[in-house]
Amino acid sequence: MPDGMNARIDPAHEDMCVFRTGPSDGYVSAAAWTRVAIEMSIDLANERGDELRPISILLPMAALKDPDLAVACEAGASRVRALPQEIRLDVLDGPLWAEGAEGFDVLESLRKRGFRLGLDARQSWRTPMGTLARELFEAARVSNQDLAHAEDGLVTKVEASAAAGIKIIAENARWQDAARLLGQGVGYALAPRADA
Repeated sequence: MPDGMNARIDPAHEDMCVFRTGPSDGYVSAAAWTRVAIEMSIDLANERGDELRPISILLPMAALKDPDLAVACEAGASRVRALPQEIRLDVLDGPLWAEGAEGFDVLESLRKRGFRLGLDARQSWRTPMGTLARELFEAARVSNQDLAHAEDGLVTKVEASAAAGIKIIAENARWQDAARLLGQGVGYALAPRADA
């Protein structure tokens, strides 16, 4: 097993493999880092016999500026004999919002190559969920704590995104929050915590 790599999988509560860390430093570009992260993640899942898909990989912030990202991702998947559909590339909301149309162009090229896409909105959710975003993203990760103390704007985005077919995944959800989360449009939990 590569150093610094681990996976948490609980099939009863998650519908994906999530790898918490990626390759070490020393890569020449975000595209190269992502290619290696794809290869390591697929290899690790296969080594452990984990058949749960998609495998979720958080893109580095610089990835949205790298013109070689889609080709590198495709090469990484091909190298380990994985289908792009087995991999969901999650992008942080802040960098995507800052990149604007250029960031969506990069994501669109990944989607055209068959990769699944997710929005990591655990720290913020400023990305507008217009038609293009609803077509690109299959999932959005949010913080349970933020939803518990949410302003109407965040709850509205979550509800609208869920209604558009986007899987809303709450991180650090507690079982006692399940009814509230379901009412807000959250249908999945990542690493749910037991009630105290």
